[in-house]
Amino acid sequence: MPGSHHNRTMIALVLGSLALGGCAEEAGVASYDIPKEYGEAALIWKTPAGWIEDSAAPGPNAASFVIHGKDGGVGRVAAMPFGAEVTMVDVANMFGRELGLGTLSEKALAERMEKKKLGDSEFEVATLEDPDEHSTDQQRTVTLALLPGERETWLLAMIADAALAKEQKANFEQFLGSLTVFASKEAPAKIALDNFLHPPVDTESPPPFSAPPAPVIPKPEWKAPEGWEERPASGPRVATFAVKGEGEAELDVSVTRFPGSMGGPLANLNRWRRQLGLEAIAANQLSGHASKLEVGGRPAYLVNLKNGDRGMLAMMILNEEGSWFVKASGDASLVESQQSNFEAFLDSIRFPSP
Repeated sequence: MPGSHHNRTMIALVLGSLALGGCAEEAGVASYDIPKEYGEAALIWKTPAGWIEDSAAPGPNAASFVIHGKDGGVGRVAAMPFGAEVTMVDVANMFGRELGLGTLSEKALAERMEKKKLGDSEFEVATLEDPDEHSTDQQRTVTLALLPGERETWLLAMIADAALAKEQKANFEQFLGSLTVFASKEAPAKIALDNFLHPPVDTESPPPFSAPPAPVIPKPEWKAPEGWEERPASGPRVATFAVKGEGEAELDVSVTRFPGSMGGPLANLNRWRRQLGLEAIAANQLSGHASKLEVGGRPAYLVNLKNGDRGMLAMMILNEEGSWFVKASGDASLVESQQSNFEAFLDSIRFPSP
């Protein structure tokens, strides 16, 4: 099977797992016959306890595992070879775009990266996190490790929520330290990711950019209620508003956009519940905690949460091609008094025509 097909399959497996919710079917266990001579790059490893080898992995030159947490969380670990010229900046930005981090410079990435000697190999290891403004155990975390080989660079990735990533850190490092790498007989042909990151130059046309520009997402139209003060927005936030109440009370209102459905209604609701210190709910309780509505002609879910003096109103407008979130969080009494304004803001949202 050609190397480009292996990598397209594994990229789909890994990026698709960014949207993992709270449950998944258990994967089957796969085994491979490793030949004595290798036409392509290959790995041998020791599987940590509790990891399940995924039968969707395309063969001995790639690996995929499903990992389960103590609280029922599910994550993935994947390994795949790329061209020798692929760097941590390349792969971090591939995953960072899926998380909504934007483009990471070498300087910004250096703050998230370290070199680690594990077993007989030295890895570059970087950690990327979902840019939600509140760090929680449900925050999605991607741990990336790069291992340069004789003719290729290996990427090892773990995708899980923050609690599971912390729980599995030792196992992931044990897995990295157990690796034995077999180089391909010949330098690998250009693979799909290499061509994406470094497009070939047509000598008869202007040279391309080193990486494609981020797609421009049309911004919806809306009308902010009176008393909502617009503030600068950055990262995945498209808009930020501050709403002041009596004394020190204040609400933070955000409009954000992320690729994909972010795990679906239940995963998002439970992420917000944990931000307020509330326990997660089960799937059969969703209808009692999230109201189905329409916003700008699109299906949406409205959530109203409270825990002590903290409250939150949140709307999720979910779509596999890109989802929008509107959230007001802060003083519980101010959240309650602003509910009619929040709903009026939602009613005013109009998405541009396709």
